[in-house]
Amino acid sequence: MLINYSYAVAPEGYQCGSCGQSGSRLWREYQTFEPKLFCKRCAEQNQRQWQTESRSRAEDKIGNLVPAVPDEEGVGYWGYFSIPSAGYSWWKRLPEDLS
Repeated sequence: MLINYSYAVAPEGYQCGSCGQSGSRLWREYQTFEPKLFCKRCAEQNQRQWQTESRSRAEDKIGNLVPAVPDEEGVGYWGYFSIPSAGYSWWKRLPEDLS
């Protein structure tokens, strides 16, 4: 599956592993080979147990979860500090939540 960052369209299979929501921004587990993906609502629920006063203030992270930006070939996800600007822009253009 090839991904074209020019279009704000979520690829097939890009869906929340908890509730199945697709078509919106997803977050993923950090530093995980086969990460579970989360929509915003499920990500916030999952991360409640990890919230502390010292958590990151990055606006694109939810607790320890980072943006799930697929690589152009659709075989994996970019590392948090390796996401190309076109990929990050694609992710930001997706709806934050569909609920």
